[in-house]
Amino acid sequence: MSDILSEIVAKRKADIAQYGYTFGCSIPAVRTRKIQSFLDKKGAILEIKRASPSKGDIAPWLDAAETARTYEHVGAAAISVLTEKNWFKGSLDDLKDAANSAGHTAILRKDFLIDEQEVDISYRCGADAVLLIARILDEQKLLAMVRRCALLGITAFIEVRIYSDIAKLQKAEQAFPQAVAAGVNSRDLTDFSIDMLMPARLLPVLPSRSVFESGIHTPKTAAFAASMGFRGILAGEAAARNPQQAAVLVQAFTSTETTANGTFWTKVSQRNTSAKPLVKLCGFTRVQDTVHAAELGADFTGFVFSAKSRRQADEQTVRDSAAQLLKRGLRSPAEGRGPFLTGVITDPSSSEAGTAFRLVQEEVLDCIQFHNCAYSTSSGVQLRPEMPCYSALKFTADTDITKLDALLAAGEPRILIDAKADGFERPSRITGDLIEKASERTRLWLAGGITLDNIKEILCTFHPELIDVAAGIEDVPGIKNSGKMEKLLAACSNTN
Repeated sequence: MSDILSEIVAKRKADIAQYGYTFGCSIPAVRTRKIQSFLDKKGAILEIKRASPSKGDIAPWLDAAETARTYEHVGAAAISVLTEKNWFKGSLDDLKDAANSAGHTAILRKDFLIDEQEVDISYRCGADAVLLIARILDEQKLLAMVRRCALLGITAFIEVRIYSDIAKLQKAEQAFPQAVAAGVNSRDLTDFSIDMLMPARLLPVLPSRSVFESGIHTPKTAAFAASMGFRGILAGEAAARNPQQAAVLVQAFTSTETTANGTFWTKVSQRNTSAKPLVKLCGFTRVQDTVHAAELGADFTGFVFSAKSRRQADEQTVRDSAAQLLKRGLRSPAEGRGPFLTGVITDPSSSEAGTAFRLVQEEVLDCIQFHNCAYSTSSGVQLRPEMPCYSALKFTADTDITKLDALLAAGEPRILIDAKADGFERPSRITGDLIEKASERTRLWLAGGITLDNIKEILCTFHPELIDVAAGIEDVPGIKNSGKMEKLLAACSNTN
């Protein structure tokens, strides 16, 4: 397997063969530091990190002892110390310095550990927890390393990312429940891409000490992780670049409780586990069409709340649609089963948007789509910050990439890209280039001009996680064509 993680592990094994498990560092004969509890309450893990494979130098000037004292002062629940030397420019000396400087804060050794001897060395250097990456350890070795942690009284912090990792985690937790904590890395260690929904996908099967790792660059992304119910976050680059400002990340995370928006995104994350795209069918104005879309397996159904739209939804139709789906067993909001009913708004200050907000609060609708409009309102409409929602952006120029970056920094895990201006029937070069740039930042949700004639091309060219179709499944605006809906869902199910 040729990827960055494999390269790191291969180089590590070569270094161990040459220098031993201490990598040439002087190791204390016995531990002198009192063991500190690791993540016994909600909090942020701040990282001592000089460099990374994806970013290069981050904070080459960083002093481990001074940074550990700063992190402890700003309220870190734990301090992670990267000790890998080739890509991250760390060492066991950093671990010792941090442990000696932060007297009352738990210390996590973060590295690519592969043997029980490394657990012992970490313990003697002052670590209260060690990172064990499930992907690089077979089940027998992982259990042996967790057993050693349990005997020493420190925590095995097991990192998982794919479902095959979960079986290993669960066996370790079953055997040594008090010794195990777990994290899900939003960063794919094969190519270092970030997916802010990946941790939520595994959250329901994690132990109580669960951590959202990577991708935490702003207070709002920290708050987003908290909104889904994680016990901890691990912030690396953002904290290391500016340790004095790490306090805002800590505060944003610890002050945010689980919200309806976080719960919504956790449910959404359970859907995107296969190669086929999620499907949002939009612009419903009739109950029978909404019911049929649910029967076909649509993941989202959209109702437009805009007086300017030819597909404007009637409140009673939305209520009747929701009731029929429940009556027929086609939807269970509590379980996240059936389509997510979405209210699409274009003006948050309009009376139509007010109706959509109210239907979300009454749990008739599941979420709001802010279509090319800001969250703020000017007419006194009170939009609760925890309301389930996402943004949709019209994509026509390079400046739209800047808007996308701003929304991602604000903690939005997905943004719907409406490329209707150029269409997909004959994709323009600029539209294609913009979509490629967007795909480098987040998983793609695409809308605009998608039809039965071009769906295969779109799926093969852009590999979207979600497609959003309205006009492409109707003959008259707002009136859906059952045959077109069936063919579209079939095309999305057969993505080979």
